[in-house]
Amino acid sequence: MTADGVIYLAVYVDNVVIRHPRGQHHLADAEFIKPYGARYNIKILGEPNILLSIEITRDRDARTLTIKQGLYIEKIFKKFCSERTTRDFTVPVHQEGIDAFHGMQLGNEEDLLALGARNLLELLGSLLWATATHPEIDFYVSWLCQFMSVPKLEHYDAGLAILSYLHHAMDIGITYSASHPQLEAYCDASWGRQPRDFFGFSIFFGGASVSVSACAERIKIITLAMQEAELYGYAQAARALRFTQLLVEFLGHTVCLPSPIHTDSAAAVPFILRPGATARTHHYEKFLLFGREQCANGVSKPVWLAGTDLCADIFTKALDKTSFLRHRASLLGATRHRASLLGATRH
Repeated sequence: MTADGVIYLAVYVDNVVIRHPRGQHHLADAEFIKPYGARYNIKILGEPNILLSIEITRDRDARTLTIKQGLYIEKIFKKFCSERTTRDFTVPVHQEGIDAFHGMQLGNEEDLLALGARNLLELLGSLLWATATHPEIDFYVSWLCQFMSVPKLEHYDAGLAILSYLHHAMDIGITYSASHPQLEAYCDASWGRQPRDFFGFSIFFGGASVSVSACAERIKIITLAMQEAELYGYAQAARALRFTQLLVEFLGHTVCLPSPIHTDSAAAVPFILRPGATARTHHYEKFLLFGREQCANGVSKPVWLAGTDLCADIFTKALDKTSFLRHRASLLGATRHRASLLGATRH
């Protein structure tokens, strides 16, 4: 589409980013900047390097783009963490605290009094925006958000621990590479956990997670088996993947179909590939069949992947340090970018 002289505008309040065909800046001048500037007072800032607290860095030789939020994280760290705080966490929740993190419960009036003037809601809101470039904390923040109605002091302390981790990792971000143009998804779900089962997924484009298409949420239905929970997560991933496919096509890129959706559920894959119902599956909600419908239409397809290699596992529970760092590298594109550099060197 850009080859035909189409320009695209991304607008947020009074911020506008313009995309135009390579080498045709005059189109943006003629079609938008001059007519719009004649009516409104605008300021041209040039190629974006920071937008909505997201820092943008491009390496044109390597054909990569990196986004991070170092300045924003530094700002909220100074706001919520005491100057006496010198310890940075290398993971959001340490190994010895995982069971306690999963066992958190709603508080009561006494807990609210103990929490005092500490603004948990503002802290969690700040952390939610940080997930734009740090999808690896999606589960931890989403888990804490369950307790916003009646929080405890331990919820606030857990939020500070996540912020301390972000401060430790504020210099890293998501790196997208033109060497990996394929669209794909990774999804996972938990079952049998209180207060509610979780699912999560991430859509990859450019070899890394598209942060706005990453998700870690509670499952909204009562699932009676692990397969049902996995199908719930798969259906939600298929919906997000389809939206992303249409968006990428709208922007003029070619999408190779079917796009793979990676899951570690050996029960979900045959269910999606083979039509029909069994005594165990005839009660499933209709929307759980969305992934099967997309597979039948050649839009997406399930691909089994071992749980140790499935980066979406990071969206369903708190992980040990080794697993967390491995899946974080996959989400942020570090694994594939490093592999691309090695391949180029060997070539």
